[in-house]
Amino acid sequence: NFPRCHCIKIFEKRESDHTPGRVGQVGLRCFYCDEFCLPSKREAIYENVVSFQRNHLESCPSFPKKMKAKYKMLVQQEYWSSQEKRPSHAFLRAYYAEAASELGLVDSPDGGLVFGAPKNTSGVPSKRLLALLESAGYNELH
Repeated sequence: NFPRCHCIKIFEKRESDHTPGRVGQVGLRCFYCDEFCLPSKREAIYENVVSFQRNHLESCPSFPKKMKAKYKMLVQQEYWSSQEKRPSHAFLRAYYAEAASELGLVDSPDGGLVFGAPKNTSGVPSKRLLALLESAGYNELH
């Protein structure tokens, strides 16, 4: 996934960060500038990523021109090639939330996300993530 690998990264707020939010809160940050967002819960990550892609990546002054061109090309290819087989928003919302769990992210009782569960380091998706993928017809993963 191009945006995940080249555009958006996960960060954990530290005391030295001069950003809103609580120390330990986890958010999404642009690879190229200091723009960030703080999802309110795991189930909101998908919407935050979509919003970040639509609203920030197009206007980021630090996004390298070659990377931006590649990103736009991939977005167009994905749009035209997957009109019939595009996953539902409900599936994507659930997938992003479960993928966050694989990274050890949990919903904080104070709001937002924090690292608070063991990270899946097995290299194999959890049973819950596999069941979610199978329910959407992605059976070729194992």
